[in-house]
Amino acid sequence: MPTNSASFSTEDLINKIIVAISNCSEIRRVFHGRGNVYKGFEHLTVDFYPPVLYIRSFKHDIKLEELLVNGLLEANEDFKIVYHDRELDTFHFHNITDDEARSFESTELNLKYLIKLGQNQNLGFFPDMTLMREWLLTKRDYLKEKKVLNLFSYTCSISVVSKFCGANEVHNVDLSSSFLNWGRENHRLNFENTDGIYFHKKNILKSLTWLSKKGPFGLVFFDPPSFQKGSFDYKKDYSKVLRRAEDLVCEDGYFVACLNTPFEQHGFIVEAFNLVSESFQLEEVLFSPSDFEEVDKENGVKICIFKRTK
Repeated sequence: MPTNSASFSTEDLINKIIVAISNCSEIRRVFHGRGNVYKGFEHLTVDFYPPVLYIRSFKHDIKLEELLVNGLLEANEDFKIVYHDRELDTFHFHNITDDEARSFESTELNLKYLIKLGQNQNLGFFPDMTLMREWLLTKRDYLKEKKVLNLFSYTCSISVVSKFCGANEVHNVDLSSSFLNWGRENHRLNFENTDGIYFHKKNILKSLTWLSKKGPFGLVFFDPPSFQKGSFDYKKDYSKVLRRAEDLVCEDGYFVACLNTPFEQHGFIVEAFNLVSESFQLEEVLFSPSDFEEVDKENGVKICIFKRTK
């Protein structure tokens, strides 16, 4: 974290980006202005999806865009850059065509994922969940031959890592057919055999009894949106899923509960779980990785890992 963020300049930002991606071959957050560490750059994030730099600005700032893009290209004329002006919802492409940006492979932890830039806000990957995927790799011996339930699966990166770790069944559940199909593509990028990987297009709140019959599961991963109109609102629906944890998780199994909103701390998850079940013990709390420089980690993603103890 910088000692004097008030003096941080665009030139400093360019140098920070260049250093961060030098000799880097995997997905990472390069700059996290949204963490409120760098004064004047709170509207900016930069991610590296090798070989593409994805710059996202949450306000229209043509001067910064020109200085940043021109400075990067002067440093390395081969940089492939996609600049996303979120306020105007426009994309600008440098050294890469819009067609090339809209579907390419990138890698994290030696696993491949399909990235889609330049179409909408859903690019297919959450780099703030890296520590969760790393945690799964540490549980490789445990996950072997286990069943995994991936709720609100998005494009199924948790499923990809679980399959890599030897899970014999993974059930991905999401309301979006397009995300589930994307998840299928991610599995095909990594495995010749995708036996045991299932994709269920279902409303999770209405399907928990049906899903419990697919278990019991050695791991349940629960990463809902904070709000999804018509289907999920964490304030009233989060505990509804936690109440079914005992029906879903096997003895000594894990229930991983996540939440990404700046309006709650991880204590919200712990308190909600303790109110509905005495069978689980909090084992570990994870946040975003160190690349996400933040004044307060509680403002970002919160990952609470519970183990069933009785």
